[in-house]
Amino acid sequence: MVGLVFRVFVNAAALWITTHIVRELSFGPDADLLGVLGVAVVFGVVNTFVRPVLKLLTLPFSLITLGLFGLVVNGLLLLIVAALADAFGLSFTIAGFPPDFGFSAILWATIGSIVLSIVSTILGLLPLPGDR
Repeated sequence: MVGLVFRVFVNAAALWITTHIVRELSFGPDADLLGVLGVAVVFGVVNTFVRPVLKLLTLPFSLITLGLFGLVVNGLLLLIVAALADAFGLSFTIAGFPPDFGFSAILWATIGSIVLSIVSTILGLLPLPGDR
């Protein structure tokens, strides 16, 4: 249980840091710690349940592009997180998405997902509480 809570905080920190690196990703001006944690929970749920299905459905494209299509899939997952966050009343936007959906939203979500992966990996190297 402690590990799960720690991972939510790591995801929240990674999302927060990513929004400061990629300005097209942002939390709203009224976002507080609880809102950031809420988006992190949505992010975790999407990665747990939607990501495997989407990866399986896009496997042929990933094979043809030698895995590079996986970057687009991660961007789409981040767009799903933004849409769900908006549906739950949490403030998280990607270059105006939602409500606008276009090439620029996919581009910024893909760039944001790359930065988010790097930041999450670095933060994930931190030891869990109780690890030796």
